[in-house]
Amino acid sequence: MDTQVVTCVADLAHGRSGDKGDTCNVGLIAYDAECFALLREHVTAERVAEHFGDLVKGTVTRYEMPNIHALNFVLTRALDGGGTMSLRSDHLGKVMYTWLLRLPIDAPHLASRRPDPRWES
Repeated sequence: MDTQVVTCVADLAHGRSGDKGDTCNVGLIAYDAECFALLREHVTAERVAEHFGDLVKGTVTRYEMPNIHALNFVLTRALDGGGTMSLRSDHLGKVMYTWLLRLPIDAPHLASRRPDPRWES
């Protein structure tokens, strides 16, 4: 019997996102060094591009910030023209990070590890 559990990025990190025109910036901040190591291994620019699919028509570039256990992704041509052009419901990219937090991660030993719910708002 396979007991392997598939977790998601939300088990390892929290996120933020924003925009400038048609470019979206998505940041993931790992809960600790172990979580950051898993993010670095599993959350590649290619996987992020695949995860967002047709929403991102340009490039996905990953930047690492190891001192703060964070990854930053810059997604070009990701907002259907941006705030003044797009008819999409999230034309400003403010919640794009929530979509990335749902990316599946194969890390069974961290499956039950989430931050204390008392700290969540």
